[in-house]
Amino acid sequence: MVYSGLMGQQTFRRDLPVGMPGTIEGMGNYRSLPYQNTATSKQAVYTITPPGTVDASTGYQVTIDGTTVTATTGGSTTTAQLGALIYSAIRANGIIYRKLDAALNVSTGVVTLTARTYNTPLTITTNSAVTTNDLTVANTVAVGTDVRIPFGRFVGRLSSYTVDPATGLSPAALISHATNYEMLGVTLKQIYEKDSIGPKAQASYPPQATLEVLSGCSEIKGIWVEAVDADIDMRSHSVYIAVSAGNEGKVTRVSSGAMDISTKARYESNSIIATNSGVPLVLVYFNK
Repeated sequence: MVYSGLMGQQTFRRDLPVGMPGTIEGMGNYRSLPYQNTATSKQAVYTITPPGTVDASTGYQVTIDGTTVTATTGGSTTTAQLGALIYSAIRANGIIYRKLDAALNVSTGVVTLTARTYNTPLTITTNSAVTTNDLTVANTVAVGTDVRIPFGRFVGRLSSYTVDPATGLSPAALISHATNYEMLGVTLKQIYEKDSIGPKAQASYPPQATLEVLSGCSEIKGIWVEAVDADIDMRSHSVYIAVSAGNEGKVTRVSSGAMDISTKARYESNSIIATNSGVPLVLVYFNK
């Protein structure tokens, strides 16, 4: 009998991975704090500006994500009054209003729309083809971006991030500049479903998630961090944080263009290659 098609398991590893990105080594007390993966997140903002001269007895239409509302003018409707009519029509439509917050400038008639969902644009159009004096739609705050933060990377914050005055907590992002960021620590590994199926799937902190960040090793031996270099020598190399695209937050032995944390950190192992991903790892001990 001949069998064809997929074969069974052909490779049998004889050892377990030494470490995985974001896992700690050793036992003892350590310090970790929560931060938010919201540094690149924004709610898109739009304005609808009514014309200085309003068409009389006309149905001004605004279509938002495929749903249309109409504000019908009278014989002498003013600019501010048209804005108020549009504002009321938007607020009265449940399909539209669940997607945004609306505000009205009562003196100018300008309606400001803020998307309720981060990083999600709104599609806003008007019936300008049939009006003489048209509504003007502008996107005043661009939509933000979704960024996943891997485990075992250094994260930091910029001075522009909002910091809670009571707790000191804030958004955090992968460190992408050698000097502008305050280093906060290394992302600890959590359990998440992978974001896709296949060899490129990753388990990481998704947008809007709370990051658990190791801010001080204290009594543990260290934490496994992704590395740029596969040849780090714990006895001769210093710790720097890489900032180049694709390597943000990894450690490197190369000082050029990197954040220097050599006075706060040391390598506790040479580079190893993670058996599950092929990514270089190194054990790092640090305290802020």
